[in-house]
Amino acid sequence: MAADVGLIKSVSQAYKNNEVDYNVGQGIADFGNKVAAGISKRGDIQREQKAKDDLRREKQDADQKRSADTMQNNLLETSSHAKTPKQTDMILSKAKEWRSESNGYFKTMAESSSDSPEYMKAQEGLLKIRTGMQNSVSSLDSLNSTMELRRDISKSSGYADFNNINNGDGTFDTSIMDRTAGFLEESYEAKWDDDGFLVISDGKDEEGNNIYSSISDYDTKLARVPDTTVSDKFSGITDELQREGDQGKPLDKGTLQHDFNLYRESLVEPGQNNTDQLLTILNDNPIPGVDLKETNEDLIKRLQSSDDTIRVQAKRDAVDLLFGEKDSEEGFLWKTAETLHKNKLDRYNAIKDQEQKDRMAVAKASGGKGTLSALEQANGKVINALSVLSKQFNEPGSDLSKLVKGNFDGSTNVATKNEKLYKETAEELKNVLRKHLGDNQLKVNLKMDDNGRTKFNLSGSDNRSSGSYTVEELFAPATDINGLSYKFATLDQALGKEQ
Repeated sequence: MAADVGLIKSVSQAYKNNEVDYNVGQGIADFGNKVAAGISKRGDIQREQKAKDDLRREKQDADQKRSADTMQNNLLETSSHAKTPKQTDMILSKAKEWRSESNGYFKTMAESSSDSPEYMKAQEGLLKIRTGMQNSVSSLDSLNSTMELRRDISKSSGYADFNNINNGDGTFDTSIMDRTAGFLEESYEAKWDDDGFLVISDGKDEEGNNIYSSISDYDTKLARVPDTTVSDKFSGITDELQREGDQGKPLDKGTLQHDFNLYRESLVEPGQNNTDQLLTILNDNPIPGVDLKETNEDLIKRLQSSDDTIRVQAKRDAVDLLFGEKDSEEGFLWKTAETLHKNKLDRYNAIKDQEQKDRMAVAKASGGKGTLSALEQANGKVINALSVLSKQFNEPGSDLSKLVKGNFDGSTNVATKNEKLYKETAEELKNVLRKHLGDNQLKVNLKMDDNGRTKFNLSGSDNRSSGSYTVEELFAPATDINGLSYKFATLDQALGKEQ
């Protein structure tokens, strides 16, 4: 039987048609499976994200709870730094404000995601509150420290007299002291600024609004204590000068002038401290026996002036009064130092003169016999050397006579003499005396006394070589109590028995 071609085609076609139908059905099934798997995976992801969100929210809520607890504790800690009823009322009022603000910030954070602008802004607000609390603690501690110090000063009556300003009519401006008392009584007006610092009302502006100052700035406008820096230094200088006078040492004018010039330069510089140092020495009389207040009331008033121009000029005038002009010996303190030293030196010289007189009396009683010590023997050599110089001085043709008398016209008046010769004479004479006195620290200066006579001022490490002499006294015999030789004289020499 022959194959049915049509049948074969039909069967073939049917097979092909079944294959297509099968493929289409399988694709639909696969697609459905994929959709179902996708839905299932999405559900898993959503469930996983929810779990993460829940965990994050739980952690966020826990963090916020801890932050809220910390905030409350910080508020309590901040309030504990208040030491007076006024401070307590002020900080509690501020704490109430902070608590209200922080609750609002915590609510915003609870309702917002951690990466939202609202959340971040709330965090910034909480940070500002925390910084404000830290600043308020610092302010309260500073305020109480300042009040404690002020209270101690008030109890010890440690404020300077110059805080009460003389009005010049017999009355005094006590506003500074009143202001200080008000500070301790807490009668001032104060507030918290935007950063949490305590500021105190310090006057009003042109429109009548309060001007506020920090605690430290307000403190500088309260009463001040005496500043004895200058008077302490001066007392130290005069103490040393008096010790030197007690030892027979001459006044070291060069060192004293150097010190005074330094004080001059520092005191005229701007600054309240310098003004207070001047006010203290002029008004509060810190140096025993030195009273400058009664004779300088106008100067003191100008030093207290609120006008900068007046106060600056007053500082210069005060420095000139106390120290004189630069390199001057006319200032009040200079004259005081010089007098204190002179009193001690005069006492020393009087004692030595009396000792010499006593020794001379003993020598006379014993017929001029005595035992020479090693020092007296050494002094005898000086006397002999000065005796030789004395003879040279009186010989018209000698170099010493020409050196001294030639430059000073015999009258020893330097008024008409050349300054160069004046200095050369001092230097040459210094070399001569240094050689014979054996004093390598010897200094010689020339100066005219009140009678117009030239005086040779000697100062050296050996106190006996120190003093002020005319030319004649430099080379006078040992019996001349005013002469240089007398200070080195032994008993026999003082009695006129030259060796």
